[in-house]
Formats: sequence, structure tokens, C-alpha cells
Amino acid sequence: MSTHGSALAPRETSRGRRAQPMLVVGAVPGWVSQWCRARGRELLPVDDVPSTAGDEPGRTRHARVVAAFPGRTVLVQPEMGHRDAPPVRVVAALRRLPEDAHVLGDAAEAAAQLAVPLTILHAVPLSFGERSVGLEEALDRGRRVLRTAVRQAGAGEPALELASQLLRARPHELVGDLGDDALLVIGGPRQRGAVGLVTNSALHHAPCPVLVAARPVRPGGTA
Repeated sequence: MSTHGSALAPRETSRGRRAQPMLVVGAVPGWVSQWCRARGRELLPVDDVPSTAGDEPGRTRHARVVAAFPGRTVLVQPEMGHRDAPPVRVVAALRRLPEDAHVLGDAAEAAAQLAVPLTILHAVPLSFGERSVGLEEALDRGRRVLRTAVRQAGAGEPALELASQLLRARPHELVGDLGDDALLVIGGPRQRGAVGLVTNSALHHAPCPVLVAARPVRPGGTA
């Protein structure tokens, strides 16, 4: 596995945000090339990793690529077919802020560049609230995350068409409900070799391109 290019350091954007280089697994869609050129992001195609087993699905290999680049932004295309048409909507799955600031920033940038709506999701599992902090507190926390995210995304990209949704479901259960015309933006791993449940589910089951946004690497942390 290798990347075509040398620099992996973030660059300053015209909007003051540190622009992570974008690693793309497989063929690079035209809309991704245009996005990177317009926003000053370095584009680094990544050679797909060879299978360790003869019947290993491509999405399993893709998950191993993402796990190999913690703290980096990686775009993975659907396994079935190559879609070069740009997405008609962007969906960002947020857990909490400011931890997922790069997820929100990349999603807002993508939606603005593509001139498509951005929907921000936060999921509260059906049993999570009752078991721990309490259902109402979990829902209130989710609402606060969404209000903050909408405010920040609108401040960074004023022309965006924004919507938010608070859902009662496990986050990894949502990824299969998207159409192939979306771009799903989620948070990436924070340590090498570790891909979390939501990211792993998205890479295996989402029918659309998945942008795994960089999150700060935490030594000894979890994905």
C-alpha cells in the first residue's frame, strides 16, 4: 500500500481551516479532483491493499486502508461499480463537538463546493439513554450538538442549505439507509489499526461514497 505524493501535512485554507490532504482509495472521481483543486487540498490516490484471503471483500480491504492512516482524511468509493457523478446531498454523522469538528468542516466544505444540501445527523440509541445518563439528558445533549453544528457550519459556509436530524437508533444502523447519490462523512480512527463500529459499518454497508474525516490521533486512545 502506498500513496502517490509526498506531503501529508495540513494546509491553511482561505477560510482559515487546516485543510487535510485527501487520500482516495481506488479511482479518483472527477468531482473529487475538482473539489480538491478549488479548495487547495492535496489529492493523494492510495493503492488498494492486497487481500489477505482469496475471498476477502473489497470493503474489508478498504477498512484496513483507513485503519492504516489514523488522523488522515480518506475517501472510499462503493465496492459495486464506480460512480463519477457528484453526490446530490451530503450527510454528516456527528457524535460530539469539538471532537468531530473535522467531520463537520469537511462535510460543510463538500456541500458548499458541490452546491448541495447538508444534513447533520446525531443518533441516540434506543437503550443508551435509559442505561446511563438518562433519556432526556441524552436527547438534550444531542440537540445541543446539532444546534452548535448548524451554527458553526452556517458561519463557515454561509450559502449552505442546512438541515439536522436527531434520530433514535444506533449510529451504525443508519448507514445502510442512504442512497448511492449521497456523500456520507464520518469520523476516522484515532489510532493505527483501530476502526470504530460506526466507521466499519459505513465502509462495509453504505451504498454511497464515504469520506472518513481526520480526527486528532490520541496516543493510546480508542478509534
